[in-house]
This record gives sequence, C-alpha cells and structure tokens, in this order.
Amino acid sequence: PYQGQSKSCNLGSPCKVEIDGIGLASTNRLLIISEYGGSCGSIPPNTPMLELTVDGITNPRLVTDDASDNSYDMGLAIGGGSYSECRVGDPRETCIGSHYRMCWSHGVDKNSIDDYPYYVDIGSFSLVGVFGTYAIQCALYTICSFNIFGLELSTSNQVVIIDEGSTCGDSSPTVATFEGLLNPRRARSTATLSDGRMEATFRLGNSTSGTFGTYRLCWGFNPVVLADYKVEVGPFYFMEPPASSKCSVWDNYCFEKTDL
Repeated sequence: PYQGQSKSCNLGSPCKVEIDGIGLASTNRLLIISEYGGSCGSIPPNTPMLELTVDGITNPRLVTDDASDNSYDMGLAIGGGSYSECRVGDPRETCIGSHYRMCWSHGVDKNSIDDYPYYVDIGSFSLVGVFGTYAIQCALYTICSFNIFGLELSTSNQVVIIDEGSTCGDSSPTVATFEGLLNPRRARSTATLSDGRMEATFRLGNSTSGTFGTYRLCWGFNPVVLADYKVEVGPFYFMEPPASSKCSVWDNYCFEKTDL
C-alpha cells in the first residue's frame, strides 16, 4: 500500500476503508491503533499497540477478497465514547477522534506472539460523530434548546427522543411526544470550539404538555428513517417546570412551591 493516506468514518454509518496500493492480496489485513500507544508493529517488551475499540467496529480486519483487494469493511460504529473521558487532550482508544493510525500487514507470516505483524504505517484515520453518555434535560413550559459535542458535526445531523424502553437504531422505536416540541429535529447550527472539537445546537421549541421522565436521545449523521438514528447521545430528562413558570405575577407565595 501507499503511505501517507488519510481515511475517516462517521458514527452510525458503514465504515468502509479503501486503501491505495500496488500488488495487494487477499491475505492483507488492516489494524487501526491509537497514536498514544506503541507504533505500528510494536509488541511487548516494547510499548504495545492500542487497538481502536469501539462498539460495532471489527478491528483488525481481513481485506474483502475481490479484484482489487483494497477494501476493508470495518463495521458500523455506534458509540463515540464518554463526553467526560473523551473530550480531553489525550483521548483513549475507545473515543472518536483523529488520533488514530492505520497499520497494514501482508497477512501471511506471524510474529512471536502468534499474530500478524502490522509493521506498515499507511496513514491517519479519524472516527467522527458525537460524544456519548451526555445528559440533556428540558422542562415543561420552557424553551427546549441544547448543544451536543463531537467532531465534524453538521446541520445535516438530527436527533430524536425515544422512550427509554426503545433502542437507538430500532426500525420502529416509540418516539416521544411533547406538545410544542419538534421531534425529530435537525441541528440549527454548528460551531468549532477552541480545542478543535465542535458543538451542534438543537432548538426543539416550547413544550406545553408531555409526560415527565427519562428518555433516550439518539443521533444520526444524515438520517432518512428512524433506523438511521443509531447513536445514543445519552439520557433525555423531561422535567417539571421551574416554580416561577407555574405562577402568576400576582401569586408571589407560589414561587416557593415545587409541585404542580
């Protein structure tokens, strides 16, 4: 394979990596590693490689055996790692990011630990999308507007709120209904932050009714059907309104109350 290549995949979309080269073969294998571990081919007693480990991704991967022998179907990543653990200077190998390298092996002979030697560094790899385990809350009678964070976000991105008993990516999840809120909803805007990551702003509206409780917030890069919202951002809490929003300006005593 040629060196100096750059590839990327989006969360929630099939990750197919096609590399360029000459004399490629059906035995070839691809391994994606974090740059915060050992370099391509490094094994104990040297610093070992840290393999990309994300739900839905098969890593390493044998090449698809066809006329070109250059395509690797890595799977479909459905998690971008925890917001608190991954939005750091040295994210782990479980996180979205651009901190990955692609390592290639001819796939014939094995090394001293009975694995294929991935000596050849063919370039960089990025996994982009949203951070997970990020909680959002909105309250009755208030504007429901929030930001989510990640990499390479765009206004094609959409979110949908579903019942806690449903799963992101289901073909027919139970979509939550809140009078006054648009659900699903497309990103209103995106912005690049000082650390190079991005935020996407979603404004759903002003709710006038709905069932209080915990729901799931699901994300899609450019979804067409409900099954395309495969990535779970985190819990969505629909809350009781603040005490002040339940009172008339003449009922000062009720600003102390916390129940409806």
